[in-house]
Amino acid sequence: MNRCRHLAWAAAACVALGAQGALAADQDFRKLDLPDEGHFEESWFTADKLHMYLGLGSMAAAVVAATTAPEAPEGVAVPPSQRKNARSTTHHIAAVTAAALGGAAILSGLITHWDDITNSYGITDPDLLHMMLGIVATAAYVWTISKGPQKVGDPSNGHSGIGIVGGAAMLTAIALEW
Repeated sequence: MNRCRHLAWAAAACVALGAQGALAADQDFRKLDLPDEGHFEESWFTADKLHMYLGLGSMAAAVVAATTAPEAPEGVAVPPSQRKNARSTTHHIAAVTAAALGGAAILSGLITHWDDITNSYGITDPDLLHMMLGIVATAAYVWTISKGPQKVGDPSNGHSGIGIVGGAAMLTAIALEW
């Protein structure tokens, strides 16, 4: 009996101390300076922003590729054996970078926005158009690279037109989501 009374007192003391601690914690909580609920700073690096940075990087690299196209000297016939390798030019490296960043943007977009892919709104859905134009742009970049000349001064094979279509598609895809 004596033991039960001691246990009851011990339990009551624990409950009282626990309640007192809870009240103290509640009062301390009210004293805390919490930020306004309207103030929220989004992280500078999220999965969505990675997708955005990759797409913008792809577009920027495409612009660099478009503006650095090498030209053969005018009026001078350079023998094929003395022509510079086109694969080592800034133009080619920027084009490959644009295609690689475009591919990475597609992959990150599929991973990040998998649940957004739906055909419920048809072809006019901006998210669906963004996805399709990004894929078309990257495919055009890859096709442009494959059609490009091996040496500076070789025939262009019309690869610049495909590159322009790819750049326009990427720019439109970015504009749809901006």
